[in-house]
Amino acid sequence: MHKPHEIKLDPLPAPKIELINLIDVLITLIAFFLLTTVFNQQTSNLKINLSLAHQQIKSTKSNQLELQLDQHEKIFCQGTEIELPKLTALLQKITPDTAVIIKADRACHFQAIVDLLDLLKNSNLNKIAFAIKEK
Repeated sequence: MHKPHEIKLDPLPAPKIELINLIDVLITLIAFFLLTTVFNQQTSNLKINLSLAHQQIKSTKSNQLELQLDQHEKIFCQGTEIELPKLTALLQKITPDTAVIIKADRACHFQAIVDLLDLLKNSNLNKIAFAIKEK
């Protein structure tokens, strides 16, 4: 019979770590963390153009909730955008002695402010103030 022919293989090269691929991953992670920190700071600094008034009362920061309405009538709670059903659920959990500060943009329609006031009244929150700029 015929003897099978042996196949001779070359030895495999020694394994090595490709640093170029790891650098790409590292740069991507750094960019991701930088962008998320920048976006986190921007959401807390909303550009709301407050109304002007002659008199202003200073408030203390104890036990208060800040709601913002921007010029597009989107609602923000403590600087984070919140949808109406989630806001309703959040307001139901808050104690009635909590002071609610509303920061509404000048360009916001009056109806949006009235709707927000209705929502606060239905949640038994009666300590409501409007943030203003002093003239």
